[in-house]
Amino acid sequence: MAVTNSERSSIADLIEESYALERSGDISGALNQGRAALEQARSFGGNEDVAAALACVAHCQQHLGHYDQACTLAEEALAYTTPDSQTKAEALRILGNCAHEAGDLASAEEFYHRAIDIARQLGHNRALQICLHTLSACVYIPRGQFDLALASDEESLRLALELNMPEVAWFPLATMGWVFWVTGQRTRALAITEEMRGFVQPGSIGEGYYYCLSADLAQDGENPDSALPLYAHARAIAEKIGDPGLNVELRVGLSRYYRSTGSSPAAHDWADDAYSIAQRAGSRDLQSWALIERGRSAWEIGDLDQTESDLTAAIELLTPMQAQYDLAQVNFLLAVLYHYQERPEAESTWLEAVARVESGGYAFLLERERKLAFPLL
Repeated sequence: MAVTNSERSSIADLIEESYALERSGDISGALNQGRAALEQARSFGGNEDVAAALACVAHCQQHLGHYDQACTLAEEALAYTTPDSQTKAEALRILGNCAHEAGDLASAEEFYHRAIDIARQLGHNRALQICLHTLSACVYIPRGQFDLALASDEESLRLALELNMPEVAWFPLATMGWVFWVTGQRTRALAITEEMRGFVQPGSIGEGYYYCLSADLAQDGENPDSALPLYAHARAIAEKIGDPGLNVELRVGLSRYYRSTGSSPAAHDWADDAYSIAQRAGSRDLQSWALIERGRSAWEIGDLDQTESDLTAAIELLTPMQAQYDLAQVNFLLAVLYHYQERPEAESTWLEAVARVESGGYAFLLERERKLAFPLL
C-alpha cells in the first residue's frame, strides 16, 4: 500500500521530535518517539522512511551505550537507503561511532569519510557539520592528532553558526576546550568553555559536558574545591541520561580531584567505578582512560602491582588504536614507576616515552607532570 503524504509527514515529525528530545536530554522520550516512527514506517512507510527511523533509534541506543544494538540498526538502515542519501550518511556516521568505541579507528575514519563524501555531494551541510565533529572527537583526538582535531572542529563550529544551528554548536566547542585544556592552553580552554555555556540546553548531555570540562579546569585554578559542585551537576545529568562517555569522564575527573587532595581511597573508588562503566559499555577508548587513572590512584594507596597491571592493560588497548598521546602518557608513567622501583627496564621505557613525546609534539605532557619527570630528567 502506497504511503500517503500525511503518513509520511507523521513519520518525519516523530523522527524530528525524537532528535529534539535527545538534544534536550530526554533519551527515554527520544527512544520512544524513534520506536513509534519505526513502527509506523514498517507498517506503511517507504524504504527511506524505514531507514530514517532505524537511524534515529540507532542514534538513541548509541547514547545509552548500547553500541551493538546501534550498529545492528545502522547496518539495517543502510540496506534500505538509496546509494546517496542523507540517511545513508547518518547511518555511516553511527557505524563510525560504534567502530570508535570498539577501538577500530581505521574503520571509524573510513565510515566518517564516506559520510562526509555523501554530505558534500548532496550539499547537505548539516550532515557535514556533525560528521566533521565526530571525525575530530572519535579519530583525531584518540590518536593524539590534536592539530587535525582542532581544524576539523573549527570548521564544524563555523558550519553550525553559519547554518543557524546553535543547538549543535556545543559539540565542537566541547572537544576544542578539552584539547586546549590537555595541551596546557588554559586561557583558551576557559574562553571556549565559557562560549560553550551559551549553547547548551538545561539538563542536556551538552550541559553535562560543560559542567565536566568546567570542573576539570577548576581543579587547576585558584579554587580547586569549586570543582566538586560542578562535577555534581555533571553527574546528575549523566545518571539521568546514561551516556557512558560523560559518566566515565566525570568519574575520572573526580578521581583526579581526590588524588590531588590526598583522599587516595576515594580516588581509587571513582576510577574503579569509571572502569566498570566503560567495561559494561564495551568502549576500549573509555576503558583505557579509566585504567590510566585507576593505575595512578592505586599507586597513591600503595598498590604498585595494580598500578603496573592497569598501565600495561591500557597499553594493550591503546596500541591497536595507535593512540599516540595516551601511549606516550602511559609509557611515561611506567618509566616513573620502574625508576621508583629501581628496575632495569626504567631506562628503555623512559626512552620510548621520550620518543613518543618528541614525535607527537607532546612536550606539554612533561611540563604538566614535571614533578614526576624531574628525577628522570
